[in-house]
Order: sequence, then C-alpha cells, then structure tokens
Amino acid sequence: MGAIIIIIGVLLAASRFHEWVRSKVSDFIDQDFEVIAKSALCALERETGPLSDEKRGRIIAEVRAETLADLDQIFEEDKKRIKNLEVILVVFGTLLNGLGDYFVELLK
Repeated sequence: MGAIIIIIGVLLAASRFHEWVRSKVSDFIDQDFEVIAKSALCALERETGPLSDEKRGRIIAEVRAETLADLDQIFEEDKKRIKNLEVILVVFGTLLNGLGDYFVELLK
C-alpha cells in the first residue's frame, strides 16, 4: 500500500500538472483574447467616447500583460499547494511502506 502512495506522489511530481493547465489557459487567451478585448473596448468607448488606435493598442497590450501576470500568480499558489501534497504523499507512503507491518501489529 505504501509503495502505491509513493508512486502516486512521484507521478504527481513528474506530471507537472500546473504547467499543463498554464499552457491550456495561454492557448485559450491567445485564441479568444482579441474577441474579449474588442468587447471590452466597445464597452469602454461607450463610457468614455472614441479612442485612438494607438490608445486601443496600448490598452489591449496592458490588459494582456496584466491577465498573464494574474494567471502566473494564481498558478504559483497552486504550484506550492501541489508541491506540499507531493511531499506529504511521498513521506506518508515511505513511512507506510517501511513501517506498515508495525502499524498493523499495533492495531491488532
């Protein structure tokens, strides 16, 4: 049983799940960002009036940079959580693998 827990911990560490999710979100942003940005700019122009092309481009670039920075911050927090889970799984699995017989004897 302990060996299975160790394997799960190692596989979780090797999978780099947070990097996979980050790449999927980046792909989504790259594909759909223009549509979302145009919608947001139209809403902004309704409130403030027409914007120059230069200002529109600057706003889009700033929003993209801020969005990616926010996502990086979110993923960094998740990465720390997953790393803690990996360590706990490996330590618990190793203890169970090495001392599992003693735990069973104590329970009898």
